[in-house]
Amino acid sequence: MAELLQTSKNLEYLDISFNCVDQKSVFCLAHGLKLTPSLLNLNVEGNPIGPAGMRFLIQAMSANQ
Repeated sequence: MAELLQTSKNLEYLDISFNCVDQKSVFCLAHGLKLTPSLLNLNVEGNPIGPAGMRFLIQAMSANQ
């Protein structure tokens, strides 16, 4: 997934809700998010990412702005 995020130039909304994304997977996702400045909205509802995973995603999205 990180590779797709890196090459996407127009992705503004990504919905990965209810896809069993866990805290380990968040680290890969966050890496791609850092390299996707076009992304404005990420939906991770219903995934067991936990508070630490959520903080990691927020930091990654903040870094790409």
